[in-house]
Amino acid sequence: MPFYTVTTSLKMDSAQKKDVIYGITDITIKLLNIPPDKIQVSIHNSEKDSLGRAGITLDNENFSENSRLIQLDPKNSYYNDLPKSEDMVIIELDIWDSYNLDQKEELVNKINEFFIKTFDLSGDNILILIRDMVPSNWTQNGAIGGRKEFLEKSRTYK
Repeated sequence: MPFYTVTTSLKMDSAQKKDVIYGITDITIKLLNIPPDKIQVSIHNSEKDSLGRAGITLDNENFSENSRLIQLDPKNSYYNDLPKSEDMVIIELDIWDSYNLDQKEELVNKINEFFIKTFDLSGDNILILIRDMVPSNWTQNGAIGGRKEFLEKSRTYK
């Protein structure tokens, strides 16, 4: 039962947001075999001065080079001057603790690839955080995830 929170500086129109929600859902269904009605996605837009890395905000004109420092030495940047979008995507994934490392790795790799391909991002501008939670900490429609009747009760539509 995944819940994705996508925080990004990307200026997405309605169609792009729909593509992101569909894309993440489709990847999750295929890799984790989760019913689509149990996958939820929330997109939050942030201004470029609200996101950063290495102490540099995304709106800094030298972000590309100065945010890719391995040490605090400007000559030690791994920036390679390839033309990529300098937007950031931070994805927080709250998910039941029933998936192994290989499943999570495949999931985050596919999601990472999706954002790179769709928005021409550099992979190092995509951060995915996974929080495992016990099913009993997940509720929907008053039904607790750890209970046998969760799927049936959570799908009650009144």
